[in-house]
Amino acid sequence: MSKIMLWALVITLSIAGVGATVAAESGALGSGQSWRNLPGGRLLQGQIGRLMSLRAELNLSDEQRSQIRQMPHSKKSQISKLLTQLVEQRSTLRDMAIQETPDKKTIQKTSDQMAKTVAQAAILGGELRQKIMTVMDDEQRLILAAVQSDRQDAMDKWLSELAQP
Repeated sequence: MSKIMLWALVITLSIAGVGATVAAESGALGSGQSWRNLPGGRLLQGQIGRLMSLRAELNLSDEQRSQIRQMPHSKKSQISKLLTQLVEQRSTLRDMAIQETPDKKTIQKTSDQMAKTVAQAAILGGELRQKIMTVMDDEQRLILAAVQSDRQDAMDKWLSELAQP
């Protein structure tokens, strides 16, 4: 479970980092204001809190924890490869976007490549989630589904806030 939580945290931190950068560049933070008051800050705090409480709520046995910890190890090389690609693609995309005269075609090509990498990561994450679900009992699956639904609702709310003029 820790690898999945780590992936979720990495993605959340990346999104929050983009939001913080935008806020800093746009002057959204005035004197005495905190990043925690921005929509991305509230989202990040909520996501971390949800992940921290999930472990206690699931009440996994030692055997379940052991089995779940082993699952990402079988995919470690794939996970590492995808994360490395995403970091490189994000860095390349960022560098291209801030050039004095950005090349739209190159940005689009890099974005398409990054989208494929994200899709591969989502497929891998889905496969790991399926394996993890086989270790949990019905009650634990319901708890996990409720927490995931809550996290998705929070993300949807945050994106809606960002989309407002």
